[in-house]
Amino acid sequence: MRRLLSLLLLFSLLLLPSCAATEPPEETAAAPKRVAVLFSSLAEAWQDAGGEVAITVRESVERGLVPEGTPLVDGGAGKRIDTERLLSLAPDLVIASADVPAQVAAAELCRAAGIKTLLFRVDTYADYRETLRAMTALTGDTAAMEALTALDGEITALLASPEAAAARGQRIVFIRAGGTAASTKAKLPSDHFAAAMLSELGCRNLAEEAPLLVDTLSTEAILAADPDHLFFSLMGDEAAARANVEALLSRPEWQALRAVREGRVTILSRALFHYKPCLRWAEAYRALIGIFSEEVKE
Repeated sequence: MRRLLSLLLLFSLLLLPSCAATEPPEETAAAPKRVAVLFSSLAEAWQDAGGEVAITVRESVERGLVPEGTPLVDGGAGKRIDTERLLSLAPDLVIASADVPAQVAAAELCRAAGIKTLLFRVDTYADYRETLRAMTALTGDTAAMEALTALDGEITALLASPEAAAARGQRIVFIRAGGTAASTKAKLPSDHFAAAMLSELGCRNLAEEAPLLVDTLSTEAILAADPDHLFFSLMGDEAAARANVEALLSRPEWQALRAVREGRVTILSRALFHYKPCLRWAEAYRALIGIFSEEVKE
């Protein structure tokens, strides 16, 4: 239902006269020149598509995507957009995430003000591919489309490889960990792109069978499920999140889990599995496949 509502919202924005998608770029000169991107992963995707980011959020600077001094409309990851400043900076295109309410609201406000807007949700590689296609339709970057074609082939080969078969049937719990217990939750494949990738590889996400894992990260439910493997993605302050995971795993009840006893606990790379991997999506698949194939060798 959430994806359906998001798609309806996206289409409603795209079909309005102020939206970029209603004005196909017939020539490169017509491409937008002053683009505001309200989410760092989308800023990376826009750059993958050959675009330049003129206005963004602080996280884009922290990740090295844009230089210091780039006009900012949020001091963090884009959860609180300064819409007054955004409008005053006069972008000719606003790109935002359909997953972040503040960005959806900012996009609606900009559209009402006559500014072209695009909302994207990127939960899977297929979503990223379609996002990049839409962006290159504006930039006209043929090199980006060639890179995407190569990436399609690489990922198809990885998913069909003998090494990938080692992941099939593995019973996993995927946990997104913050700096506190309250911010640490198990995630379904529909809630996190890395959990979706593990599902695509054939893993069995136990949170789909035990709602308590999603709602409260119930220790009792995890002990009852006794997964083959635990995966953690770190959010927020990385050091605090990592310390929280270490404290969690040190508890006697967690030490009793077979995955912990056998060392089958993975804290995923932040670069590949917190932020969207964009053109590194094949590298992200390869990293997950490598975890399971190495376990087979042990």
